[in-house]
This record gives sequence, C-alpha cells and structure tokens, in this order.
Amino acid sequence: MENLDEQFILLDQLMEPATMEQELELEKKILWFTEGASKEQLIKHCEAVERSFFHQSQFTANCLKEVARCKAKIACLENPVRQPTFKNWLRKVLDL
Repeated sequence: MENLDEQFILLDQLMEPATMEQELELEKKILWFTEGASKEQLIKHCEAVERSFFHQSQFTANCLKEVARCKAKIACLENPVRQPTFKNWLRKVLDL
C-alpha cells in the first residue's frame, strides 16, 4: 500500500495548477456542451475523451512503473548486497 501512496504523492507533485486561461477555456467548452452541441457532436466528443483517457492512463501507468524501476535501481546502488562466493557458500552448507 505504501508504494501506491508514494505514486499518488508523486503524481500530485507533478501536477501544475491550471492557468486562468486554461480554466476559462474549460468553462467555454462546458458551456458549448450544455447549450450548443448536437447529439452527434456530443457522441463524437465522448468517443474522443474515452480514447484520450485510455491513452493517458496507459502513459501514466508506464511512467509510474519506470519511476519504480529507477527508484529500485537507486536503492540497489545506495545499499549494495554482497553476494556470497561459492567457496563460502559451500563451507556454510557443509558446516565447515
């Protein structure tokens, strides 16, 4: 669960707040949807939104996997684990 929490914290840090212009553009689109769009236009828009959401979700998931892989690599470099040699392993197994 901790890993998931870390991923959400990372996403939150990566998000920048929308500019005033972006917020106004969004409101303009919403107004068009509610007052001026035809049924066909709304259907096409919904299809485009679903495709975009799918691709953005895939992209985000792939980025989080890559971040996790990089964090694991860094952890391994910072805290290397010594692998026992065959000779030492054999001594332990044979209790010498």
